[in-house]
Amino acid sequence: MEGVEHRNVNITSSSSITTPLAPLNHEDADHDQLNSTTMVVDEEAVADHYHQNNFKEGTSTFFKTCFNGFNALSGVGILTVPYALASGGWLSLILLLIVASASFYTGLLIRRCMDKNSKIKTYTDIGEQAFGSKGRTVVSILMFIDLYLVATGFLIVEGDNLSNLFPNMGFELGGIRIHGRQGFVIIVALIILPTMWLNDLSKLSYVSATGVFAAALIIGCVLWVGAVDGIGFHEKGTLFNLKGIPNTVNLFVFCYCAHPVIPTLYTSMKDKRQFSKVLLVCFVLCTISYGSMAVLGYLMYGDNVKSQVTLNLPTENVSSKIAIYTILITPIAKYALMFVGLDDTANIMLLKDYGNVSKMGVRAGGYYRDYVNGYYSCSCRDGPLLGPPLDDPGWMQDSYKDFDDLTDPLIH
Repeated sequence: MEGVEHRNVNITSSSSITTPLAPLNHEDADHDQLNSTTMVVDEEAVADHYHQNNFKEGTSTFFKTCFNGFNALSGVGILTVPYALASGGWLSLILLLIVASASFYTGLLIRRCMDKNSKIKTYTDIGEQAFGSKGRTVVSILMFIDLYLVATGFLIVEGDNLSNLFPNMGFELGGIRIHGRQGFVIIVALIILPTMWLNDLSKLSYVSATGVFAAALIIGCVLWVGAVDGIGFHEKGTLFNLKGIPNTVNLFVFCYCAHPVIPTLYTSMKDKRQFSKVLLVCFVLCTISYGSMAVLGYLMYGDNVKSQVTLNLPTENVSSKIAIYTILITPIAKYALMFVGLDDTANIMLLKDYGNVSKMGVRAGGYYRDYVNGYYSCSCRDGPLLGPPLDDPGWMQDSYKDFDDLTDPLIH
């Protein structure tokens, strides 16, 4: 036709389409282009797409963030600090203050990194900004290992304390007799599981409040055992033990191993200008609670204190039983909070794996999902690798639902 200028539209393999498409009733033109294209994932675009759609404006208040922060810092480490003090002697309390100060300062550095670059949303994003994609991979692996070991430690603590209370407990599962610590580990894991479905830190703050209450109650019960139940505070202990310093430092550092959660806490906060005050309050209160428990436990049991001070408590006393039962609350209140940041990291890593041909099914499902939503987060060359043509909107809607059903348990 005269007066009409014909233009050819080329989509290169390096382009990344991130703007909304036309409604689905214009799929004919899109279908011609898609059949001549192939998906190539732009990793940065995938991360940006995930950040934009999953990191909304923070809703947590100052006090809610304080609850989450204190709960992240305080945990089963409060049971091990008397043993840490016994390993290094009284002068090792100085190391507790040094570790706490260094952890607080690095927390402020994390906040500064996030203020400098709005793309930083998780701890692994910091690794990528500092050392590139390899840095993200290394930090992700270390985070996975760290949180896996923390989770394992929680379950071990639960099993130890419950088996101390109920030494003869046991049950059968699939014809296998399970008793003692192993049985309690399984039961506690099943109790904790539902809390993993919570990923809103504003709601998690109520769970964290129970963790804060639990920490205060444990200290109160140990004080009661020493002051009222006849144990007393008569042990003098050792001034300094050089051989035990490595063990002391390891346990003190474990008490402050919440740094992977700090970016998530910052992102969830409504007024981010107050985050430095949140960190200060959390670190001061946690250091006071750790120091108090360390001194109480060491004065009560001296060098005979066990790896968990609750294992020294006489189980026939009501106060001891309350302390041991309260320990059960700590992992339940802490598990979901520790894994929120890990969940975001894992989601981004899975999304980047769309470019792997060996994950063709997930790749195609995610591609159709983005198409139905009206957005592309990947580049194209030769069209979809499998599945019916895109000119069947009904099938696409079904595939969108199926893909959601497949991935929602992983993402949420």
